[in-house]
Amino acid sequence: MKAIIEAYFHERVGYHTLIRALIAHKTWIIPAQKQDKELHPSLFQHEGRTLLTAYSQKEYAPEQLETITVDGLWLFDQLPDIIDALVIDPQSSHALQLPRTKFGQLKQWRDAVHIEQQLAQPTFDANILEQLLQYQGYCLPLIQSPSGKRHIALAPDPDGRKLAAVFTAKDSLSAFIKHAGTSLGEEIIVDEPSGDTLLPYLTTLPIDGIVFNCYGPPPPKALHKESLERLLAERDTHD
Repeated sequence: MKAIIEAYFHERVGYHTLIRALIAHKTWIIPAQKQDKELHPSLFQHEGRTLLTAYSQKEYAPEQLETITVDGLWLFDQLPDIIDALVIDPQSSHALQLPRTKFGQLKQWRDAVHIEQQLAQPTFDANILEQLLQYQGYCLPLIQSPSGKRHIALAPDPDGRKLAAVFTAKDSLSAFIKHAGTSLGEEIIVDEPSGDTLLPYLTTLPIDGIVFNCYGPPPPKALHKESLERLLAERDTHD
């Protein structure tokens, strides 16, 4: 974690790369105290501010301090509004503060990383479908023709298949637009539908399938239209 934070400080990586790394980190060490016989994160007061501290490695955490270990998905989902900042590796050379004003955005990125981890699973099943339907952060690029009609942008495919380009976060959308260049036309409209609107809609289009995040940063994930139709039909049967 030290390397990625220092790379951010020296402007070798961007903010979104940093945040993705913080959320993907598996072992955050959080100072804790017992409440009702269970350990809960401890908050600290410093110069009139309430802080939550998180250590990326044991070597940065004070000795003889009671702690809990959580992953980044948990940590960035649990940021309480009563704290003024989350402090990463305090007292280290790469100490980082994330202020409360960023918490709403951080939770959105947490949700994006979570859904991307689900997409990375080898088997696309009903449980993953349910989470995709609940996700609220999709970006869908639409191309507007001179006549005013809008078409969903397609992901590149060497076999010439029509694959809808869908993105789980804005940095993935930006990577697609950068690679596509002028081939997308002069005007791109970005829709941000919820999952329960987007996925059923995609099955109505004359496409062969979907590619999530075709240019990263998370690994691209392809899904056949027929597979999506089957999963949605099975879900409707069980409801």
